[in-house]
Amino acid sequence: MNYDDVITKIHSFTNRGINPGLERIKKLMCAMGNPQDKLKYVHVAGTNGKGSICTLISSVMKESGYKTGLFISPSVIDFRERIQINGEMISKNELINTAEKVFKILEKSEMKNLLVTEFELVTAIAFEYFYQSKCDIVVLETGLGGRLDATNIIKNPLECVITSVSLDHTNILGDTIEKIALEKCGIIKNDSVVISYPKQDLYAMKIIENTSREKQCELLVPNDNMLKIINNENISYTEFEYKNYRLKTPFIGNHQLYNAITAVEAIEKLMENYRITTKSLQKGFEKAYIPARLEVLSKNPYILLDGAHNPSGAMALSDALKRYFSGKKIICVVGMLKDKDVDKCLSLVLPLTEKVITLKVNNSRSMSTEDITIACKKYCENVECSNDICDAIKRAQNYLNDSNDMILIFGSLYLAGEVKNIFNLCLI
Repeated sequence: MNYDDVITKIHSFTNRGINPGLERIKKLMCAMGNPQDKLKYVHVAGTNGKGSICTLISSVMKESGYKTGLFISPSVIDFRERIQINGEMISKNELINTAEKVFKILEKSEMKNLLVTEFELVTAIAFEYFYQSKCDIVVLETGLGGRLDATNIIKNPLECVITSVSLDHTNILGDTIEKIALEKCGIIKNDSVVISYPKQDLYAMKIIENTSREKQCELLVPNDNMLKIINNENISYTEFEYKNYRLKTPFIGNHQLYNAITAVEAIEKLMENYRITTKSLQKGFEKAYIPARLEVLSKNPYILLDGAHNPSGAMALSDALKRYFSGKKIICVVGMLKDKDVDKCLSLVLPLTEKVITLKVNNSRSMSTEDITIACKKYCENVECSNDICDAIKRAQNYLNDSNDMILIFGSLYLAGEVKNIFNLCLI
């Protein structure tokens, strides 16, 4: 098989949908010799901030000299982003070789009826790759929820990190914060260490506290009173002090400050078993990169790309727009998936915009252009639709009158991936 064949075959598992449960992944990993049991993990679950926190922790571990695996989802630009070691994506050849090994196991007669999902397949490939590569540590992000997520097959993580918990995937995880928090806290194992985002919803925090107590875990919550902001007015970086550390990250927005100090707490706890210096912490934070999180694609004109796709993310985006772009005329390009809380997201962002251009995301779960156009008109009078992302960006550029105008593209990480792949071709 060549690389394209492998990617096509992996994506063919998408038609099995989202099917939470550990039975299939347990049987598959057992047939593979359970490579996941031979690795050490930081396991991360939550609604928002998982990617940022995982990236910060893995970047610091790499700077500290450890071979560090990183498993995240979804990918934004390249499928291989999901599986990284020391900031480098799995090579095409390594993906081919590892995937073929898993495919062969799934083709055995006793596995024929094991209808693994795409995410379970990718998780299995990642575990095998990290094991064969002899990773010192793996930063492991859950795909959906936690309790029944394929990544939760691991036994004893070094740490469990619970990022910001809010409403998302309510049709699968539950329709209240408490229900969703219970699912996220399903990654917490007995006698482990739990680190929680400091600005949790009160109901979510109660669940985290209760679960940690019941499972006799040490619970660490960053003390935001120890956070001193040095510079969070610059669109390119955030600089702050926390405890005895002076740190700088390329991530902007107040929520990223809280993500950062959550990562600091996780790293400090790792210092008990790993050689991590203040210098490697600082370097790791500075070098961390993750696309489509308030990412500035252009400064002339300002074009901002954000993957916000749920109310909590949309609120963070709204706050950032008010902080960094107050007074600018905003032309918005938006596309969303139909299984999201579309109305709430639009209500938080679109009142700040002058004009909206809608489009369909290249995903089977996308809202139709017609439906999202109707939804947008509740919050902005000037809405028009487009057939593709290049056309939408070009139209947005045509509405820019002066240097005080900007373009915002948001609504989905899948949309962000489309933008990143073809952005340069779309500029006038």
